[in-house]
Amino acid sequence: MTIVRKYGLLLFVVISICVWRSKSMTVAALTNYGMAHSNRASVSEERAKEYAVKAESFLRRAANLTPSDRSLWQQIAFLLLLQQREQEALVIWRDIPGSDAELLQRGHHARLQNKFAEAIHWYKLVTQLDAAHRDTWYFLGLAYSNMGRIEEALLYYNKALAISRSDSDLISSTELYCSLGWQYHWLLEPRDPVMALRYYDLALNSMLVESFSGLNECYFHRAELLLWYFNEPSRAILDYEEVLLNEPEKDSAAANHALALYLVGEDISSVETTLQELINAYPSSIWGYWRLGDVYAKAGRLDNAVEKYSQALAIAPHNKELQVIIEQLKQP
Repeated sequence: MTIVRKYGLLLFVVISICVWRSKSMTVAALTNYGMAHSNRASVSEERAKEYAVKAESFLRRAANLTPSDRSLWQQIAFLLLLQQREQEALVIWRDIPGSDAELLQRGHHARLQNKFAEAIHWYKLVTQLDAAHRDTWYFLGLAYSNMGRIEEALLYYNKALAISRSDSDLISSTELYCSLGWQYHWLLEPRDPVMALRYYDLALNSMLVESFSGLNECYFHRAELLLWYFNEPSRAILDYEEVLLNEPEKDSAAANHALALYLVGEDISSVETTLQELINAYPSSIWGYWRLGDVYAKAGRLDNAVEKYSQALAIAPHNKELQVIIEQLKQP
């Protein structure tokens, strides 16, 4: 009996190993067949659905043998998308932790390749998995903005603002407000400077301004609005100084700052010296010449203004605005 038990146990172990190896080999074979068809589905638009159906069949059989293999189920969900079975794919993704992050990254990848419609599709899938993820709504707005569909961009930016920021969200309220300001300032037709300034002020007047890569541009954009739309050079000066503090080589901000100083009463000779120094430092940039032309024009020195505008036009010969300014000044 002892020998029978001993060899019986050994036989059981051997059989178990054989079954395990057989199962592993079966899973590997099914997975290989499934991935081969999956790869064909991804490169063949005409037969994508046909290959996706075959791939799903093989991978489901493999996944049923190893139900804890998340990578198999993840791939099955992508194959369901190729078959326009979106809701079934979402059911799978809801059971796999981290699926929302995976789909969000796919959206980013598509957007960075200028595939904005594809990016929007991925982002919208994420919102169905987690509607409380504020960043996703922001990136939806950004993708629509990239497509030039500004009304829809505004809708999604505002959806993002309506959601409280969580620890996992990267986009601050400062960045959201700046993005909204830019839509109204420059991208929306017709432009709405009043709404643009409202959002810039919400971004930059708060005690909780958060730094992000575009913060300096946000100050610059608000300064532009204040100087050119609202005729508030005193406020514009403060924003230009903030820009130059962080980016002293930004000659467009330095030139506009000098013009704003002239508009609030700075002595023309001092402003003239500042702009001439800027021209010397950046001789291939139009901004020093252009803004010195503006100063001369406002001072009534029209010949000097035409000279500086013409020097700017020589650098940017296709600039229509400069052409119009020069033609108007040359009229008797």
